[in-house]
Amino acid sequence: MDINRVFISGTLTREPELSYTLSNNPVCRMNIIVRDNNRINFFNVVVFGKLAEFCGNKLKKDSKIVIEGKLKFSTYTIKSGEKRRSVEIIAEKVHHIEKKEEK
Repeated sequence: MDINRVFISGTLTREPELSYTLSNNPVCRMNIIVRDNNRINFFNVVVFGKLAEFCGNKLKKDSKIVIEGKLKFSTYTIKSGEKRRSVEIIAEKVHHIEKKEEK
């Protein structure tokens, strides 16, 4: 049996981009930075449905989040004819880690 599962936590690098498909389904695109020891990684994240609306309306740049989802590998061709590859995280669960206020 194959497994495609990812759990990742990090910080949003910019404001989430909420949009709607032609059939009015919500889609939210986000970028997350993950610092792992001396390595920094950036990941593209895509969220669908009601969770996309939550992310687009409640999360902001610098929000700390935990994502559970799966990886999606894509290939595409740019105008010059060059082939490109991309990997994105398709989020199925997103948890906002709110900062506790200092007293």
